[in-house]
Amino acid sequence: MNTVTARDFIRKQDRVYALSRNFFAIYDALTDPDKSFRDIGRIIGCDAGFSARLLKIVNSPFFGFERKIESLDHAIALVGTEPLADLLFSMSVIQNFRGVPHDLFNEDQFWRHSVACGVLAKRLAMRMGCDRPGRFYLVGLLHDMGRILLCVREPSAVSAILTQQAAEGQDLCLLEREQFGFDHAELGAVLFETWKLPPMHAEATRYHHRPEEAGEYRDDARIVAMADYLCHEMEFSPDMESGNRRVPDEYWVHLDLIPEMVPSIKKQVQPEFDFLLELVV
Repeated sequence: MNTVTARDFIRKQDRVYALSRNFFAIYDALTDPDKSFRDIGRIIGCDAGFSARLLKIVNSPFFGFERKIESLDHAIALVGTEPLADLLFSMSVIQNFRGVPHDLFNEDQFWRHSVACGVLAKRLAMRMGCDRPGRFYLVGLLHDMGRILLCVREPSAVSAILTQQAAEGQDLCLLEREQFGFDHAELGAVLFETWKLPPMHAEATRYHHRPEEAGEYRDDARIVAMADYLCHEMEFSPDMESGNRRVPDEYWVHLDLIPEMVPSIKKQVQPEFDFLLELVV
């Protein structure tokens, strides 16, 4: 077994996960309490591509505003800086990671799965009455980022793990821990800590395969776990992990869901999924 920790692994590939300088300028503005909406609008406006995509998202079913939002100032005032910061993260990460060299999985399927998980996590958080449910979109979208890092850095080892999993049906996370000393969920969580995302993002990612170990973030991890599961049930897109297709019965009870509701939920989220998939992927 490799004795390198997930944190050591991240440190050795800063070029792989580094985000652009322009990203940090906009993100810092969004998270600076001393910046006015107009100040933030001017900073975002310096990036014409991001500004256009941002306005398109704000006017999408994702937010559901009745009137068209035409200015960045208005968009920021209506949506709020935290949701926009989350959208910035999602758009920047996808732009940064799309096209990384690999031969181990279908990239389009990976991002379809990721977007679907984000949309479903947000919908489940709304159902649960969670504070700021929109932040679950970012967590759901990025919950499997550790897999990309492993595929880029350790393609031979990951290929062997996937072959063994397909042949023997073993748990993917267990095989990863045996090989690397950590799994993709832990690696993703450490990545988010490096990016200084809020603790919930890291912990819900770290424990989305074992929510009962997540302590105070157990309910958050359960939402991501259920969203991940529903992606497969709704046939939005498969991913590499063929062995994890069930969640405990208590998750259904906790979320006030029954399996018969799955087709109805899919119908509800389909427009949002289709729009975001086209926009961000």
